[in-house]
Amino acid sequence: SAFSAATIVSRSQTTSFLLGLGLRGLDCSHVALMSETGKARRKAKRLKNQPQTVEPSGYIEDVAPRSISVLDFAAARAVELNAMKRAVESSSSTKQLFQTLPRHMRRRAASHNPKRLPRRLRTVAGGGNQRFPEGGSSGGEGKRQCRRFRRRAKCLREEYVRRQSGKRWLETHMWHAKRMKMVDCFGFRLAETNAGKGVRAAYRALLHGCLLHDLSYYKCIQLTGNQSTIIKTLESMTPPDTVNFLRRPYIVDASHEHAILLYRRHSYPHHLIGPTKLLWQQQTSKSAVDSVWLWMHPACVQEAFDELFSEFGEKPGQEVTVKLVDDLLRFRLIGPRSHAILSHVLHSVESEAFSVMACEGWDECGALCRDGWEFWSGIADCVSPSAVPSCVVIGLTVVDPRYLLPPRKVDMVSMYYPKRKAVKHQQDQTIGDSKATSPPSSPPTVTAGCLYQTITDKKLAVSPLWSPTIRQQVKEAKPPDHEINLRRSKLPIPGTQLPVTEETCQIPVVLIQQDGSRDVSSFGCGWDVVLPAGWGMAFWIALIYRGARAAALRDMERADVEMGKVSFPLHFPDSLAGQQQASVVRQQAEKKYLRYPPDKRPSYAKLGVTTPFYSDWNRLIKLWAEQTEEVKEPEAKRSKSDETQWYILRSKDTLQNIQHFITSRLSKPQTKKLPLEVRTLISKQLQRKSLSQLPFSPPPSKVTVPSCLHLSNALIHVSFTMLYRGAPSTLSMVCVPSVEDIASLQQSKSFSGPSECVHRSPEESTKVSCGDPDDGKTMEVFNGVTARPQIGYVLSGDFCFIRGCGRGIALCLACGLLQCVNRTPAGRKPLILIRENKSLQYRFAEFTVFSTC
Repeated sequence: SAFSAATIVSRSQTTSFLLGLGLRGLDCSHVALMSETGKARRKAKRLKNQPQTVEPSGYIEDVAPRSISVLDFAAARAVELNAMKRAVESSSSTKQLFQTLPRHMRRRAASHNPKRLPRRLRTVAGGGNQRFPEGGSSGGEGKRQCRRFRRRAKCLREEYVRRQSGKRWLETHMWHAKRMKMVDCFGFRLAETNAGKGVRAAYRALLHGCLLHDLSYYKCIQLTGNQSTIIKTLESMTPPDTVNFLRRPYIVDASHEHAILLYRRHSYPHHLIGPTKLLWQQQTSKSAVDSVWLWMHPACVQEAFDELFSEFGEKPGQEVTVKLVDDLLRFRLIGPRSHAILSHVLHSVESEAFSVMACEGWDECGALCRDGWEFWSGIADCVSPSAVPSCVVIGLTVVDPRYLLPPRKVDMVSMYYPKRKAVKHQQDQTIGDSKATSPPSSPPTVTAGCLYQTITDKKLAVSPLWSPTIRQQVKEAKPPDHEINLRRSKLPIPGTQLPVTEETCQIPVVLIQQDGSRDVSSFGCGWDVVLPAGWGMAFWIALIYRGARAAALRDMERADVEMGKVSFPLHFPDSLAGQQQASVVRQQAEKKYLRYPPDKRPSYAKLGVTTPFYSDWNRLIKLWAEQTEEVKEPEAKRSKSDETQWYILRSKDTLQNIQHFITSRLSKPQTKKLPLEVRTLISKQLQRKSLSQLPFSPPPSKVTVPSCLHLSNALIHVSFTMLYRGAPSTLSMVCVPSVEDIASLQQSKSFSGPSECVHRSPEESTKVSCGDPDDGKTMEVFNGVTARPQIGYVLSGDFCFIRGCGRGIALCLACGLLQCVNRTPAGRKPLILIRENKSLQYRFAEFTVFSTC
């Protein structure tokens, strides 16, 4: 319109007009903002912040040189020029050449194939987002080979060796990698979780079936030499109450495997190395050299090897040799079906087949293995491995399991137990028959007395597996899988088993019975199978096809929670491996905490949590000593190191004494409800026998501790069960309930527990470093005193399926536990309080002391 045309004025006209009026100090950009709108105004606003052109002053003209030498100038900046040349020639971008242009300048769709581009641009395009550019490969120069060539056996072996740099693979690694999530831990590449099922599937297999775990990452140390010298050295590395234990006949006779704790020499109760499974070699003659196997976790095996080598290997003239055995495998089967599965996988070797293996010691050991087969055949009909004596060792020589492999997986319920229809029909007949009073017949079992007599009389643990020559010969004699498959394809009837001939390999194995739960009878029992190296996949596939379920590390941790067992190194914070793992867990937890913004993460200062990511035992002992009013020992009897150095009490006698003190406060059985004849019989037996002759010892009046130990610095493992609600987690706080809390629980069973008040005072909080020290990040934690005094931390815990409530294992102060026992009224189990780090709510829990750890 005429009005808009009259109002719009160009920048040059407006500037000349204002200059004519004498407004020379006004900036042109301000003038443009006054006169223009829209796009011109935004452009003027951007130009306002741009640097102004600076005219050269007289000083710069005087200082600047009149001329420069091009060669000297280029030589001085050769590095910058070469870097600029490389940047121009090779692009570091992950985009293709046609993707570097803006989208509005792309005129057509371009192919990712560099050959579709002009020749002058193919070199630049080849270095783009191509996984393997033309003319080279990811590993080196030359054209990348096709997939068929890369999948050849030789190429695969070279690739697998390259991928094992810095870590080791188990023989079953490829089978696990296709089905489970793999992680690097303890120097191995192990399966962490099952990709297919959750924890309930593993629990069902543990309760009704069989869990199979590859325990080959455990290491074996072999000591060979004089038996008395070996026992004397091991006694200096174990707790004092195990001195006589190592010299017992059934341990030295190698008929059983036993667990011991190894410390550094003469360092008990400090400097723990780790738990060890000890197994002596059962000798066939008195002139043979004694040998012992020490099975240990890979996190502590090097420390134990160094300690033993410093005692035997460095001193000249020693009769004991220390060797790390690396050609043994170990599988663990847990569950009621483990015995039935092994009985179907392990088959005996005929007598004429012993002549195939011509090796020193094979004939003698193979002949003695017949005692083991007689014993194994006698217990083959046992329903569960719990019917076998604990930790018994059986040496067998078995046939190659690939010969007797079924064509498909077999369900062990339909194979071992009668079918449901047959059972139902038998029950109907039993109910209909009025004279039938006995239940249906069960599989035959063997009495415990007969088994014990057989174990003590015969040499069941003799096995050729102890000979390294035999192990190497068995490994080399293994036929490849394609030969077995070729023989199976030539069978006249498909699906049948291969016939066992004299050419069939014989494999020496050792079976070791494993105990189960401490509380529930026969729950979690199983077998350990020790094999020679090279035969891992053959036995693994045979066990899987017979109905076993593979278990990862997480599944085994869940099994320990269900059975109430301690595991290494999680429950051993006084060992070097436990401290290293706690440091790794702390770093991971701190990094995860710092990833969240402050309003999305818990405030531990307000929650009253001092150490949310690790266990500070020294601070806990110091605070407990300040809060309690107990009579302290004289300073002359205690050194400064004893006041700060904590330890875990593992003396079996002392722990049993404490547990007996706890159980003595429980209510006595109500004998008034028993019949009169039974009460009269009990009173007569009590009158005839003294207290020392009774089958139980009287409750102690107080807890006695060895003179070399101080109970004020002692920590004790306890197993606790949540009273009502709540599922504990790692690093939860264990506290002492007050008298009012226990009184409220006695009055109302619905009382869930007390609550901690919110700490808002700035005097009770302090800032500590968190995460990487170089980053300088901090967080606020609590530095005051909570309403309920803390006595420990939860090491592990979760919801327990077999009990239907929360369950866990904690490490607590011995003095604090005794105070919990004294505050708990007589007639019920002692109580403690559990509080999560992210909650203010306390939960009641009942605890028991571990007599052995």
